[in-house]
Amino acid sequence: MRTVLSFICLSFILYTASAQSTIEKYCQIEAYHKNGFTSAYSIRLVPGNVDSLFSFKDSDVIDHLKKVNGLTSISDVFNLLAEQGWKLIASSTLGNGALIEFYFKKDFDRKDVN
Repeated sequence: MRTVLSFICLSFILYTASAQSTIEKYCQIEAYHKNGFTSAYSIRLVPGNVDSLFSFKDSDVIDHLKKVNGLTSISDVFNLLAEQGWKLIASSTLGNGALIEFYFKKDFDRKDVN
């Protein structure tokens, strides 16, 4: 019984320690409806105004996110970001649907963030 209790305590400590070693990062994607005659959008990454809050040791993270720039399909954006591990957490529509904002979240190891 003592061994089982020790194992449970150790597991809890390790789980708590690993949870503290990650940090959530967020990104915003804007999709502008090009015109009323097609379903195409002009899509772009909005990384934020403070570079140090969205800075990674591996520049590939930003490079992969920038691949959304120039896409014209919202589903392509969702698939691309899902492939990279980002999760959709919110969206909003402005201007009668002319602009849609999507917010995504991803957990990173603290050691991978500047």
